[in-house]
Amino acid sequence: MTPDTIIALGIMGQFYLAVAVLTVILARRAPKAEHMAKPWVGNMVLGIVFMVLITAIFIPLAIKDRAPWWTALFIMAFDLLGVSLIISYYNCRLWVMDTCLIQQDFWGRRREWRYRDVVKIVEQGYEVIFWFRNTEKWLIYARDPKGEDPMLAAILEKIPEGQLDSDLPEPPVRLFSNAVYGGVGGYYALWAVFYLLALPILLMGMVGRSWVMTLIVLVLMAVWTVYIVLAVRSAKRAHASEKWANIARHCWKQGSLRP
Repeated sequence: MTPDTIIALGIMGQFYLAVAVLTVILARRAPKAEHMAKPWVGNMVLGIVFMVLITAIFIPLAIKDRAPWWTALFIMAFDLLGVSLIISYYNCRLWVMDTCLIQQDFWGRRREWRYRDVVKIVEQGYEVIFWFRNTEKWLIYARDPKGEDPMLAAILEKIPEGQLDSDLPEPPVRLFSNAVYGGVGGYYALWAVFYLLALPILLMGMVGRSWVMTLIVLVLMAVWTVYIVLAVRSAKRAHASEKWANIARHCWKQGSLRP
């Protein structure tokens, strides 16, 4: 193996080690609660398997010097998809405590949502959406698909009677995370993958002085950037503006945005 390939393998190894350590730490830091909501564990397993398979393809080629060092950039790009599944598994966890709901993200940061601040609860399919006073951020969790939801029942018992307002109007502009079904982590990962895949190609074009290839990659990255901006903007305003609703129909497949 060349020194560059060894360095690339070392960086990838550190990346995997960091993900594994964070996963173990967060699994041990779960608060004790009567009820907890979390995504299907298969998401995390699928993310780990995806990362292992992609890496297993690259390492034998690198050992035999059949893959240049910058191939690791392609591998890291696809690994992001696997990592996004792991992150979503931990980002969507929710615990029911005595005075509040606790949400903890992948990095271990916790946020408390007080029952006294809940002003509206909306059930949409398999999702339960909580609206809170003095914030535009929603809290969403997937309800029990069997039809009974003991977690929701426990939460409703802790909310003072008469506090909820089912007629509360929606703000004219949503947060991006509130406008998209299934969270936004996967979309961000997909967009990041495109850039990481484009960078090695751009590097090859510049090193080889293939200015046509370089120009094509730069144009594609510019177009992709415009698409990202339009997608995020239209998701926020689609329900309040006919103009942005028309743009959203081109940026998002049907059923991706909330009504």
